[in-house]
Amino acid sequence: MVNPLRAVPIAIPTGAAISFAPNAWLALDALGVSHKLDSIYPPVNRISVTNLGTGATQETSLTGKFRDGSGPRFIHRKKLLQTLADELPNGTIHFSSKIAAIDSQTHDGSSPVFIHLVDGTIVKTKFLIGCDGIHSTVARWLGLSEPLNAARSAGLGLAVFPEGHGLNKELRQFVDAGMRAGYVPLNEKEIYWFLVCKSSAEEENKAGNPVLLQKEVLEKYAKVLPPFFLDIVQRSDVSTLHWGPLMFRHPWNVFFGNLSKGNVTVAGDAMHPMTPELGQGGCQALEDAVVLGRHIGNLLIKTKGHIGTTGDNNVAQAIDGYVKERKWRVTGLVIGSYFSGWVQIGGSNWWMKFLRDVIFYRTLLGGLLYKMAGYDCGKLPVVSLGENDSPKLEMEMVEEDVVIIGAGIAGLATAVALRRLGIKALVLEKSDGLRATGAALTLFPNAWLALDALGVSHKLTSVYAPAKRVFVTNLGTGATQELSYAGKSGIGSGPRSVHRQSLLEALADELPDDTIQFSSKIAAIDSQTLNGSSAAIINLGDSTIIRAKVLIGCDGVHSMVAQWLGLSESINSGRSSVRGLAVFPHGHGLNQDIRQFVGVGFRAGFIPLNDRDVYWFLNRYSPPKVEIIVKDPELIQREVLEKYDNVLPPLYLDVIQHCDLSTLTRAPLMFRRPWDILFGNLSKGNVTVAGDAMHPMTPDLGQGGCSALEDAVVLGRHIGNSLIKNKGHIVISGDNDIGQALERYVKERKWRVTWLVTGSYLSGWVQNAGSNWLMKFLRDVIYYKFLFGWTANVACYDCGKLPSVSLGESDSSNPGKID
Repeated sequence: MVNPLRAVPIAIPTGAAISFAPNAWLALDALGVSHKLDSIYPPVNRISVTNLGTGATQETSLTGKFRDGSGPRFIHRKKLLQTLADELPNGTIHFSSKIAAIDSQTHDGSSPVFIHLVDGTIVKTKFLIGCDGIHSTVARWLGLSEPLNAARSAGLGLAVFPEGHGLNKELRQFVDAGMRAGYVPLNEKEIYWFLVCKSSAEEENKAGNPVLLQKEVLEKYAKVLPPFFLDIVQRSDVSTLHWGPLMFRHPWNVFFGNLSKGNVTVAGDAMHPMTPELGQGGCQALEDAVVLGRHIGNLLIKTKGHIGTTGDNNVAQAIDGYVKERKWRVTGLVIGSYFSGWVQIGGSNWWMKFLRDVIFYRTLLGGLLYKMAGYDCGKLPVVSLGENDSPKLEMEMVEEDVVIIGAGIAGLATAVALRRLGIKALVLEKSDGLRATGAALTLFPNAWLALDALGVSHKLTSVYAPAKRVFVTNLGTGATQELSYAGKSGIGSGPRSVHRQSLLEALADELPDDTIQFSSKIAAIDSQTLNGSSAAIINLGDSTIIRAKVLIGCDGVHSMVAQWLGLSESINSGRSSVRGLAVFPHGHGLNQDIRQFVGVGFRAGFIPLNDRDVYWFLNRYSPPKVEIIVKDPELIQREVLEKYDNVLPPLYLDVIQHCDLSTLTRAPLMFRRPWDILFGNLSKGNVTVAGDAMHPMTPDLGQGGCSALEDAVVLGRHIGNSLIKNKGHIVISGDNDIGQALERYVKERKWRVTWLVTGSYLSGWVQNAGSNWLMKFLRDVIYYKFLFGWTANVACYDCGKLPSVSLGESDSSNPGKID
């Protein structure tokens, strides 16, 4: 089975759109996917080039110039990636897989390749294909030279016209000394645009700030480019804006370099990075795929479905054939692309203009473009094998006792609870490290009782002081209510707000080093019954299969385990939240109080974490169909400051102004319907859920993280009691088996968390109330004066302790053994 390793957690469509000449469509046809795209994206049949210096425009018709009678097509890059990915089995792509090193060894005449991942995983493969882009790790291992800066840079983006743009389906370009710009419609509402200009090799990459990129283009070229092009740039979706240097590999390094070594080769930008002037970068990547597949397919036919790594007709020979076929063509395209760009944005002297306007556009463009874009890379062979010869897939099966999916608060706390009972769990986390999304959270006394039961509260209570008072200011009337936590808490103190990272690290430090397996993406979950006992089967994205005797899903709001159990999807509450961490290097001088400000449709607040850090939030009404979630933290900060400039007090705005942008997030507030929790399947046999996977709730009572910690202790208590009854063994069949322990955990938890989800939603609904007198009365009188005490009672709940698992001498050697 082929397993693509991807360094990032999703397929990133950098570049917004891409040009595909007919040669690319022939490759897509060979791959069997062209029909999914050609009905959506019609071809461009005309190109016009305007010389901004003279005002002259040259038009070139593409009708009838190519084999299929049509010109190039411009498509969304994301759509292309999705179309290709849809043809693959679910477990094919292993995201968040960062390569640390590559090595090879020769043993008994074969040379397997070893891929070392950053998380410590070592992948052994029979052959390796590097498609890892311009700065390819595989190309570097082969000894290929690093790509060079072409002394040109490119900005590009996608403009959106909600009411339609009314343009014809043609490519418009504008050239001037040192610059080339253009645009082409993708559909009736979207236009792809680009700008290529001269730049020094040392020029800073502007990709990090799309707003500044847009502003610079508009200001620098305001008097150069036509108004409609500037309007297109102005209408750009800033999330699609990108700026970067144009890179290429020296042609002689492509032609004479090691494009393969034994069972290792490269394709796409990893082999032949080129500048975009001929629009052939993506086209050549598709050609590579077909040609490489053709040579490997021919090998399969010769060997009756077996890919050998030694002897005659081995995979290295197939790869050599692929390299020999490709290097001539791609070397010519690297050269042609570079010189095409050099000519098109040449200088202002007469001979450069002559080369561009007369030689290139009138003479070379047609012949070069048509010949290059009409190339047919061929078809994939038909591999017809007998039934007994069809390739068989061998997957690695791993046996684990307890698997926890998700290394958030619930997952780590549950692992700690089991650790206290002598049970070692394997925690699977899809990210490449502990995720601290949200910056901070408030933990009420019930959470501290749970942390005390887990044996970690002392690590945090000495660092984070409790809040004694809450001040709630009505921004409409200016009235402020003071609410005290004194005497309302069973342990004599109010809530403490902590850095989320500190909480996660405090929990993780209690676990053995090999407990958490990062970059583990779950592809599918299944169950298996064997000899009367059942087990959960977890399929990872890298094709590893884990057979777990107990599975606990702590994988968040959009939990795969909850989905497998049949629980309904979380829904949007109609509110969203912006949160961040403000940093005052010289101290903020605030008291350890919670300050909140309520207005029509929103609630804002802040609380100090220590002398320098202040956690702040803004919850507001935002209908799901209207809300557009912006992910750029700088844009989020600017929007909040501008929108609430005359509404929120200066002190609050100063807190936002001091925000560390790396901590700033914005997201819709999700929850699960209470009746789906109360009557839904929260467990099935040896599988259950905890934390947000069980009971996602809005943050209005501050109980999301608190109840996750409670879950861990209660689940640990029931599993611990099962251990005691079975003398240190977790039984998966018969009386007092683990399934019964999980059922008791669910029965104890579902009533409390159902009320917490209900109370959180209604609390937010009241506090974000409208402007009519009834809603104000409910908020200012009923809720803050009378119901606030109920929230204090919720926060005083004691989830209990973990049992002391004291076993006899004969049983103590292996506590927590699962039979």
